[in-house]
Amino acid sequence: MAERCECSTEAAVYIWDGLQWVKHGSELSTIDVLYHPFAQTFRVVASDSEDDFVMNCYLHDEANYHAESDYFHIWKGYDGVSYGLAFQTNEKAQLFLERMSAICQEVVGVGDEDWIPPEASPLRNSASSSLLGPFIFYTFQPWLHQS
Repeated sequence: MAERCECSTEAAVYIWDGLQWVKHGSELSTIDVLYHPFAQTFRVVASDSEDDFVMNCYLHDEANYHAESDYFHIWKGYDGVSYGLAFQTNEKAQLFLERMSAICQEVVGVGDEDWIPPEASPLRNSASSSLLGPFIFYTFQPWLHQS
């Protein structure tokens, strides 16, 4: 079974390095929230304007996705890394927050000690390479990014 896109938006991607938020990718990245029905996992994938992957983050039951401000959202990935999204408009931020809140309520069991995410590095630099793991077979598909 292939992953399906649950929602998509555009935002700037930031990762907390322990001291400050560091921007990853181009000015705006395409953000997709993907669901894998067989593995019952959600992940947030971001690709920049050159279709390079800048983020691959599995959601878990303690991700705590929330709005830090009207335009900036943060959460903690399964890998322990803190991620941030900076939106261009309050409307886009609010719509994505509503959808992510609903998705996070569906995440059950991810975060249990026995759960191990499929192998995939948090950052990928090539859209032509697949993010492979025991359950994930995703290759960049431009038609998912059309609004």
